Amino acid sequence: MILKSSRYLKRLFLFSFMLSILPVILLGAFSYMKSSDMIQSKVTESNVQLLQQIQMLVEQELKTVDNMVIQHANTSLFKDGIRKPFAPRDFLEVEEILRNLWYMKTFEFGIENVSLISSAQDWILNNDGLSRLSSNDHADRMQTYLRLPNPSYWLQENVNGRRFVSLVKKLPTTFSPPEGLIVVQIPIQYLQKMVAIGQKGHTIMIVDRSGRIMAHESSSMLGGDVAGLSYVQAAMQSGKDNGVLDDSTGDGKMKVIYRKSSYTGWTYFSVVSIAEITKDSRSIGWITLLTCVVLFVVILITALLGSKRMYNPVRKLFQSVVDTLEPPFGKARSDEFTYIGDRIRTLQDMQIRMTGQIETQIQQLKLFFMQKLFRGELSEQDIQEQLPSFSFPADWKWLCVLTLEIDTLNGTRYRKQDHDLLMFAINNIVGDLVPAALHFTPVPVDQSQVTLLCGYEEQEADFKGYVFACAENIQRTVKELLDLQVSIGISRPFEDVAKAPQAFREGIEALNYRIKLGHRIILHIEDVLHGQTMEPPYPARTVSELCDALRMADHAKAEQCLKQFMTDIASMELAPKHYELFLSRLLTDIVRVAEDSGQTIHAMLAEEESLFKQLFAIKTLHEVETWFAETLIAPIIDSLEKRNEAQYKRLADEVISIIHNKYDTELTLEICASMLNYHSSYIKRVFRKGTGVSFSDYLSMHRMSVARSWLADTDMKISEIAEKLQYNNSQNFIRSFRKIEGMTPGDYRKRRET
Repeated sequence: MILKSSRYLKRLFLFSFMLSILPVILLGAFSYMKSSDMIQSKVTESNVQLLQQIQMLVEQELKTVDNMVIQHANTSLFKDGIRKPFAPRDFLEVEEILRNLWYMKTFEFGIENVSLISSAQDWILNNDGLSRLSSNDHADRMQTYLRLPNPSYWLQENVNGRRFVSLVKKLPTTFSPPEGLIVVQIPIQYLQKMVAIGQKGHTIMIVDRSGRIMAHESSSMLGGDVAGLSYVQAAMQSGKDNGVLDDSTGDGKMKVIYRKSSYTGWTYFSVVSIAEITKDSRSIGWITLLTCVVLFVVILITALLGSKRMYNPVRKLFQSVVDTLEPPFGKARSDEFTYIGDRIRTLQDMQIRMTGQIETQIQQLKLFFMQKLFRGELSEQDIQEQLPSFSFPADWKWLCVLTLEIDTLNGTRYRKQDHDLLMFAINNIVGDLVPAALHFTPVPVDQSQVTLLCGYEEQEADFKGYVFACAENIQRTVKELLDLQVSIGISRPFEDVAKAPQAFREGIEALNYRIKLGHRIILHIEDVLHGQTMEPPYPARTVSELCDALRMADHAKAEQCLKQFMTDIASMELAPKHYELFLSRLLTDIVRVAEDSGQTIHAMLAEEESLFKQLFAIKTLHEVETWFAETLIAPIIDSLEKRNEAQYKRLADEVISIIHNKYDTELTLEICASMLNYHSSYIKRVFRKGTGVSFSDYLSMHRMSVARSWLADTDMKISEIAEKLQYNNSQNFIRSFRKIEGMTPGDYRKRRET
């Protein structure tokens, strides 16, 4: 059950089993292959020795026969006998020779026949007695032997269907010219007995120089030509006297051993089947396999018990993890260590996330604390209680508030909706530029970025210099990194954190002077405060002219009056609140003009945001002028022009309706104007502007359209059509029709009929 449920235990068991079984497999395979190689080597070595022994045995017998023949051939009986022309009177000497030949046949080697031939005296003496060589059946064969180059040699003969191994020796045995022969014939079966070893799959054979079998355990193979066999050819062509070859036939692979005889010129072959050689090694292989199987079983049991014992600590650890931690939802269960690792990583991730969340919460609490501080939402007691818990700088001597605002996004690569993101980026830049020990947490407040700086200088002037340098560095860095123009307002130095709200208002007040001083400024509140008491005059006449230009939809005049208004208020020494007051009055007057025209201001403008909110978000007079021109004046004039165009179109449509209804009467422009209660010159101008053609031209075109319809669809006479369309006579009608259509009314009717 444990193996079924535990992946790690399975892997541990398989690893232990494989680690133990692999050496057994390798050792068994090595032992089998090594033993197989050793058996083949031993068998091959044994066969080499066997072949050598057979060769020595055969050649020993052959040499014995050879020596015996030499002994008899060198006797005076044989030497003198081959030179005599035997006659009947020489029967005693012939009997002596025959007795010696018979003595050689009694030799244990199995000599069957010995023949003595005298080529000079033309006789042959053998088992058949003395006869003439020339009249003997074997004369040609004997003559062939005499012509052979060697003085003595062993060869294979086929005499009367029987095969013999024969020794042919020329006489005399000295180097004088041969005068005769002595031929000793041994049945080939005698050699066959010597090479028959009686081993299955193992063959010994002797092959002569021509590739014919001299000796073989199978009688059917005797005399057979094996010169075409690959291993026979390789052995004969080899320059070595002996060797071992590997060959394959239809019966399988074979191990071939050969030895060449320098005495007879024969080649001795030992051919053994590899299957027979490895027969013993297969039994060793089965024994090795059985041993390995026994070891497999022992290792299997040992690995199983050992793996379970080693798995117990892991199981306890895994169970404790499972009991305390739930696996991730949807994740497949892996082995125990992977599972435990996942749980540990989960705990680490949870710890990291919790640490990050705590740090984020602390940072958010700092931001929230600073925002409430600058907005004046904290009492002195709240400040004293919460301030130590945020690890802000302590033991400062001076405090000061920097209030930063973006001057404008116009002309930059940013959009209006990027403002909050840019303020966040600027807030991070300020936090990086100012050393942590010299500032509280920077924070965005409404449309501003606010930083509470602290200093440890002895003199207030030194602290002011540091604050100004810090403001310049912030302004320069924001320009380099974000390509933005920003302005910074600086409050008075103070010592108590509770005064931070007042310092923040001072920074905002300093920034309000951008409306006069322009963009990218750094203003200290002490440098811009002044004590004006007289109320400045409002340029009412210029505003009145501007409103009249709007009513008349005079765009150029309206822009000229707006520019004059901005020039007037720029030349006055005004406080920021007076600028806001004058601009608010101008906005109110322009909105009143728009409302008096009969349309609401929201219907004329594309943006739905409050006009006053838009106005107070602008920082300089140039931007204010652009805003008034583009946001208010241009849409209002466009709306008035569209309203006039609509009225023109309505009057033109009414005139067209009168033409369509009264074209067959004496209709004139004056009659239409009278019907509409307008002056004829006004109707004339409105109709041309609404249709693009004059009244008379449109009336003529409509009458011609009616004439074409009557010509095509009725049988009215041309004179009747001319009369109905108020032409003085038919000729005037025909002339007018031809001028417009390029043909007479009659031709037009004929073409339509065809």
